[in-house]
Amino acid sequence: MKPKCYISGKMSGVQRAVYLERFGKAEELVREAGYQPVNPCRFAVCRWPWLYKLVGYRLTLLYDLWRLSQCDRIYLIPTWEQSTGAKIESFFAFQMPTVADPQYHIRRLPQDIKDRIDKQMEKLIKKESRDCADCTHYDDNNPYGKGYCEIGNRLLTYDEKTCNQYKEKQ
Repeated sequence: MKPKCYISGKMSGVQRAVYLERFGKAEELVREAGYQPVNPCRFAVCRWPWLYKLVGYRLTLLYDLWRLSQCDRIYLIPTWEQSTGAKIESFFAFQMPTVADPQYHIRRLPQDIKDRIDKQMEKLIKKESRDCADCTHYDDNNPYGKGYCEIGNRLLTYDEKTCNQYKEKQ
């Protein structure tokens, strides 16, 4: 039986179609790496928004933590630090013993596998993170810079709001 790998990342404040695509891609990559993915987007609460409205955030998170406790590994989608729920899942994974073996804690994926998956996920996140017609912008915590200009084909610095070529196009 393949080891189970829980996928954790930001959902709140992200458009449903966007996080479904991110988690779906992560699920595919985790499966290709030889693990059985546990994707919270496949849980009933995520699949049926009316159910989430009924049970609420806290019960949903408790259910997620219960499912996480049955896993061997955790994969944190690159934007996980922006999510309170993913931070809780991460803390839980590394501090609490698993259901199957109280002496065992959930671990991250091996670094080489994590790096390979992260590389694919960052491409997806960069592609989908648009808030203007031609430039991709990120927050100040992004280690790659403020954003990426697709017209100028370069990273933006932290003090640029958008690229000069985009401004000239306006």
